[in-house]
Parts: sequence; structure tokens; C-alpha cells
Amino acid sequence: MITSVNYRAAPKRVPPVGVAFLLSQVGAHAASCFEERLAAMELKPHHAGLLRMLGSNPGLSQQELCDVFGIFPSRLVVLLEGWNRTRPGIFLYHPSRRQTPMPLQVFLRFVEKWRRRAVIANRIT
Repeated sequence: MITSVNYRAAPKRVPPVGVAFLLSQVGAHAASCFEERLAAMELKPHHAGLLRMLGSNPGLSQQELCDVFGIFPSRLVVLLEGWNRTRPGIFLYHPSRRQTPMPLQVFLRFVEKWRRRAVIANRIT
């Protein structure tokens, strides 16, 4: 069954799109692109905030970082869970804020030189 089309009827009026809507579309697109780039580095958007804060305030402790974000330390652990990548080799962490004792300094220098030699040897082979 064929229906007739009234060409004289006024077209339906499409409401004008506001600037706020267009800006929200641009923001959503930017957020999507940002998330894709972070995913390529195996990161999530909340990691970007943590990295930004740590980059602008180097040396923050876990407690200080929690105070800045206003979260509990246990929540920070959940945010960072799975982000700690294991790498082959020896990694040391010395949490003391006091001056490092001389025997430990000597050991750390030895490990650093040993690791550099191992990295260079792996590049050559």
C-alpha cells in the first residue's frame, strides 16, 4: 500500500544543539582517547591521577598520598594492586629516611654496577 507524501507540510523542527552539549561530546571523546592510550601502557585513569600527584610532589609517603587524596591507606593499596610489575633481577627498597649506613651504601653500589653489567651483557647477546 502506497501512502501519499505531503511535500507542502513544514519539516519537523529539530531543537538546536547547545554549546554545552557539544563541549560534553568533545570531553567524552577526549576521555575515551585518553583511556585508550593508558590501556596501551596497562594503566587505568586513576593511575594517571596518582602519577600526576607523585610527579609534582616527589617523595610522598603512602600516608601523605592518602591524605592528599582523602582516602584510606587500604583503598590506595587496592588502587595500586596489580600495578607493581615484577621484573627479573634484584631490586632493593630502603625505607629509612636516615642516612644510609656505609656498609649498605657499598653493597648498593656493588648491586648497581652488577645490574648495569648484566643489562649491557643482555643487550650484546
